[in-house]
Parts: sequence; structure tokens; C-alpha cells
Amino acid sequence: MLYDVSIGKPKNKHNWEIFKDKYGSTFVSSKALKQRIRLGGGVDEICNPVVSEEIPHQWTDSYITGYELSDNIKFSNSNRNMNLTAIKLNERDNSDKMEYNICYVSFNPSEYELIDYSLAPQAGVNIVQTFRSWNDYQGCAIQYTSLYSALIKMTLRDIKSDTYRDIMIGVDEGNKIKVIDRPLEELDLQNAKETSKKLKKSGNNKTKHFGITFAKRFIPTIGVFVNAGEGDDKLLSLRNNAVCDENAVVIALEDEKSLFNISDTVEKIIIDELVNKKIKAITIVDLQLPPDFCKKYSIDYVFDYNLSTFKTKCIRGK
Repeated sequence: MLYDVSIGKPKNKHNWEIFKDKYGSTFVSSKALKQRIRLGGGVDEICNPVVSEEIPHQWTDSYITGYELSDNIKFSNSNRNMNLTAIKLNERDNSDKMEYNICYVSFNPSEYELIDYSLAPQAGVNIVQTFRSWNDYQGCAIQYTSLYSALIKMTLRDIKSDTYRDIMIGVDEGNKIKVIDRPLEELDLQNAKETSKKLKKSGNNKTKHFGITFAKRFIPTIGVFVNAGEGDDKLLSLRNNAVCDENAVVIALEDEKSLFNISDTVEKIIIDELVNKKIKAITIVDLQLPPDFCKKYSIDYVFDYNLSTFKTKCIRGK
């Protein structure tokens, strides 16, 4: 199933449909959100609307639509650009009888401010896509299995009324999406107000963003920048622990601030191996990222991989 949940009435109706591009690739697509999922080999071209409802709440209404997709699929990120593909489960994957679903959650950032969010702690619940258009929509796509009841909790501020609310989204025993809103406890309310103040003080319309997450510990991108220092222990660790793709472009640098003063040699590698090949997602290891790096090299997603904890964190996304 594909669900679309809008907190507050969306500017444009979030219809999803089958779409084919000029190259013959097939997608499930929403023009309103400018989002699409490529259908991989063996995945049936199915996107049948089966749910459409408006749920009134005390604070704001929610709008839910649901679409039946092809059976026995899951959703995978490209290590080049984080684009989504629906792929057919093989027999081994299907043996656990998991049913993978995806839920697109969004709201209008000109009406609501994202203060904080948290995913359900289960490994089967992950953010696989993030998206935003100023004064139009902000949101994320969550992949989950039908075995879990909770998906995400968001703390939002109504910009016009300056009020705060927790929005909780989950699935019931019938795998149907449920949305609940509730007021914040006094301490949580104070913390939310303080967070909103800090965001305003930081300037440049700074807001809280969603970040892609992963169920397993690995480097999710084909472009990797590593602070290797004088030795190669970190490079060996990455290779020996098989945390990155065997075809990854791994660029070894001398210290944590090397990206602030890129040599001609490294510049050429970045241009030839990343920019010219339209690589839009990278991972950094023990490095600091210059503010203008992503704009300069057309990078959409940046992840930070921690060699001590083996955890990957999204530090920049769409």
C-alpha cells in the first residue's frame, strides 16, 4: 500500500498515478508533491485508489488517501541520488512474510512549523525520502511493515495561532492509517517554545528538517569522503567491514577540515567521478562540511558515518 497523509488541507490534491517518462521508465508519481517511485523489473503497474477520507481533529484536519500497489515489493534507495525504486522481493526476502508499505506525510510549512519528530523505535520503520517546497509542502516518506502500529510523532506549531500540538501517525490492526493529535504536556510545551525561539534567532528562515534513516548499519552512498589522516586504518575498516559499496568512490583526505581547502587533484576527482556522473548523495567520515560544498557540487544528500558507533546520520537532505 501507498498512503498519503496531509496535516491540514493541501494546496493541491495529492493524486498518485502511473507515469512513464520519455526513456520508457515507469513510476508511481504525485505531481502535487513532485515525488515519484520507479517501478523495478517484475513490479506490476498498479496504483489503484482504495482510500480517501478527511478526518476532523480539534486542532487541524487530516486528509488521507491510500493506493493499492503491486504485491511483494519493498522500497530501495539509489546509492547515487537516494531516488526510490519499488523492487520485487526475492524468495528469501519473502520468506518472512513481511508486507512493505510506504506512507507520505506532509504539511504546509507556511501554516505549520516542524519543531521536532521521532520515529517508532522498530527497525522496520524508516524514512526513505524527504521533500520540501517553500510555502507549499514539507514532508517525508516512511517505509514500514504491517507488523508495526506506530510510525511517527511530530510536534508542530500553528504559525497563525502560535499553538503547539503533537501529531501521531500509525497503523491499526487492519493496516489502515490513523492520525491522532493531542496537546503537549507543560514541560514539552516549554521545550517546544524554546526550540521555536532558537530557530528564529538562527535566521535565514531556518527550520527543522526530516532526515533519511536506515535499518542496517552501512554507508548508503557511492560517494565517500574519509579523513584518513596519516594512516589508512579508517580505509581498511570501511573495506574490511563491508560497510560501503565495492564500487564506491572513496576519497581519502588528510584532516577533518580538508574539504575547506580542496586541492586541484581532489577537485578533479570530485568533478570527474561525482559531478559529471550526476552523483547527488555522499557520505563523510570524520570530516567537517563547508556551508557552500553542496551547492558548489550539486549534492542533495549528505550522510555522516561514525566509525565508533557504526551509525549513519543524514545531515543534509531535500
